[in-house]
Amino acid sequence: KMLLSNFFGEKVYELLEDLKRQDIYPVVYSFKEETERLSYVKGKSTIGQQAYLNSRKGDKRINPVDNFSRLADGKIFYITCIDQKEKLLPILEKYQSTFRCLYQKDYYAEDYWLEIMPKGISKANAAIKLKELLGCEKLVVFGDEINDIDLFKAADEAYAVENAVDELKALATGIIKSNNEDG
Repeated sequence: KMLLSNFFGEKVYELLEDLKRQDIYPVVYSFKEETERLSYVKGKSTIGQQAYLNSRKGDKRINPVDNFSRLADGKIFYITCIDQKEKLLPILEKYQSTFRCLYQKDYYAEDYWLEIMPKGISKANAAIKLKELLGCEKLVVFGDEINDIDLFKAADEAYAVENAVDELKALATGIIKSNNEDG
């Protein structure tokens, strides 16, 4: 059951056009007909994006599409670009004041990630809201990448996997086994 939603406004279509012009084919998360989708253009994935998709084999949300325009189907709430640094930096620079953008080198591979979401949206904000809605006394979180930093700062307890980035480990209450060991 969806308790709260935060979707992009009309400005997302300008972003998608810019991505297309830069030959960047993102994974677009959206809701259409009450179903969450992770859409990507078939045959246009980078090696890093394909690894990301392969790690989610069997995920019913995976939605390959035939052309770029189909990425905009539904209400969009998150966009992930996995590509070369040189391609992603101009997009980051243009949109970091319009949207919430997280940019990082993939910890596990050579690619760079640019995660784009509506302004003011974060794992931390969602977890805090869920904590309030459920009346929980304590927020305990787990993570591995820099996109978990705000979540760790908001939590009562935060556990980083052994192979997490050092910046996250420095904020952790404790370190658990790596994600490769099902930590």
